[in-house]
Amino acid sequence: HHMAQFQTGSLQAAMNELSNHDHSRFLTRTNGKVGRLATLGTEAASEGVRRALFMAAVAMQMTWVGAPTVYYGDEAGVDGILGTNEGCRYPMPWGKDFKNTEVFRLYQTMAHAKKKHRALSEGGMKFLYATGNVVAIARFCEEEAFVAVISTVDTEEIIRLPLRAIGRK
Repeated sequence: HHMAQFQTGSLQAAMNELSNHDHSRFLTRTNGKVGRLATLGTEAASEGVRRALFMAAVAMQMTWVGAPTVYYGDEAGVDGILGTNEGCRYPMPWGKDFKNTEVFRLYQTMAHAKKKHRALSEGGMKFLYATGNVVAIARFCEEEAFVAVISTVDTEEIIRLPLRAIGRK
């Protein structure tokens, strides 16, 4: 509903962020603990984080309409809590071998696809499925279409997608 109120150019330029300097890093927030600083201390920033949920969010960020905006360090898996000198504003971990991690490779692959494929950078978007922990969106233009199926759980589920809704069989 709200996306329909925007002009196409505004949607395509929208900054899609998971983390920024105004709140705790998204990776830290995947552990679902609120009040970490006040009750648990800064060491709780990396306890119980759900990397799979973080990676699902990255996939959504990179396939969504707009400009994925990566807060430095997210691609290196940096965690942290706002309001401390811990993590949220750590410097980039140069010299560490984060470029061989699964998180970095996902960012690299998704950013390359977004840049290379017009359907992901300028194409239309349609929700194909959204129930429980699974969402499927289509990004499409005249010459190509991509379907992103993103789940926040690791259980198997069979879903049916209406590909005819985007002009595909």
